[in-house]
Amino acid sequence: MSLCSTTFAQKGSFAIGFRIGTKAEGFEKTNVSGLKIVSPFGNIASPTIGMNLAYSINDRVSIISGIGFLEYYLWWGMYPDWDKIPDWSVHGRKKPHYKGSQMYKPVQIPLSLKYAFPLGKSSFNIYGKLGLQFDILTTRENDARSWSTWIPYPDTNYLFESDYTISVYKKMNILLNMGIGLEYRLKNGLGLSFEGEYYTGMRVVGEIDINSRLFGMSENGHIYTEITKEYTDRLLIKGNYWNFSLGISYNFKKKKKEINKNTIK
Repeated sequence: MSLCSTTFAQKGSFAIGFRIGTKAEGFEKTNVSGLKIVSPFGNIASPTIGMNLAYSINDRVSIISGIGFLEYYLWWGMYPDWDKIPDWSVHGRKKPHYKGSQMYKPVQIPLSLKYAFPLGKSSFNIYGKLGLQFDILTTRENDARSWSTWIPYPDTNYLFESDYTISVYKKMNILLNMGIGLEYRLKNGLGLSFEGEYYTGMRVVGEIDINSRLFGMSENGHIYTEITKEYTDRLLIKGNYWNFSLGISYNFKKKKKEINKNTIK
């Protein structure tokens, strides 16, 4: 969730903001077998949305908190290493079969520091962020599923089957957040911004256990009694994801104290 809209605010002033974006999730794989598992970058699932409140410590440093929502939807692709199938890449069929599932829905509470500095004398400024985010998992996925696919080949056919179990067993996650952004400030206190962030989880909140089998097929379509190869893998879910978003904010400027000229002699 992206919650920052940067401004060169006065010390002690407040700003509120709203942001919407898109994300790309990731996972960690345990090296159990030769199954090739990849995560597509740039898959667009549900959007990230959030509102924030920022307090300016000085003209450049602010503390940010707020609330946000998203659906953590994980995609992964898998295919055998094909050590039993010669010249597989020559035939152009070495492509993963992608699967996807919603892992959980969190309510997000960030707490971060922001540092901003101007780009010359223009109305643009650039900023960096560093902080923590606390995800409260309101909905968690726990399910068992299976799928299979036929793989044609010039000399024979193959059947690739996979059973996988999704388990999300933690109720809360803590993520480290790092980000950088660019903002354009208007004279009326409004700001428009674009931001890129990375969130990395500090604990494992769930896992996907995958059991797969590669069957050799005869030309008449009968499955060989002997399995060509078996795979057992586990994907660890820490809640990692990239986030890119657009935002709008409004800065409440502090009123300057007026000097009573009658007191000046």
